[in-house]
Amino acid sequence: MRTAKQETFIEQYCLHGNAAKAAATAGYAHPKQRGHELKNQFETQIEERTKKMIMDCVCLLYTSPSPRD
Repeated sequence: MRTAKQETFIEQYCLHGNAAKAAATAGYAHPKQRGHELKNQFETQIEERTKKMIMDCVCLLYTSPSPRD
């Protein structure tokens, strides 16, 4: 089970790919060091979340009405 801070880190890292920034946003002290550690610790979860975010975007592209409609 992940903490709310860890979930925030994973979400933020997936959004912009910067571990230090994601750790700082999640509220960790020493974000540069902690971001690197968290990125390695949650590598699988980050990969899964990134894939899900990409799939959600692709689905939106195919289900949204065309601007010309």
